[in-house]
Amino acid sequence: MADRYWIASSAGNWNDTANWSTTSGGSGGASVPVTADNVFFDANGSGNCNIDVSYCYINDLTTTNYSGTITSLFQLRVYGNLSHGVNATIAIPSGDLFLIYGNINSKDGVFSGDGTLY
Repeated sequence: MADRYWIASSAGNWNDTANWSTTSGGSGGASVPVTADNVFFDANGSGNCNIDVSYCYINDLTTTNYSGTITSLFQLRVYGNLSHGVNATIAIPSGDLFLIYGNINSKDGVFSGDGTLY
């Protein structure tokens, strides 16, 4: 299990290692998050994120102090918990799926789109 932090300052793709760090505000080049990883979006990565992989499975997802939009272009599964910050948006386009197996702690974070949220 590893922690991965989104550090992109402009819109970018999930599957690009340049957008991921092992620390908040650190250097890019960390591996793309996988099933056991905890993923963090915070103030040190303001760019929107396009999840451009067919199946995106992670452990915990935290969007505290993140003001961008995470768009799931396919399927996103969070096997742990979701902590969804007040200024963050998770967009789920029509036909796409966002599954959360743990607890949801939403601080008025936004869910948008016509996709399915479980």
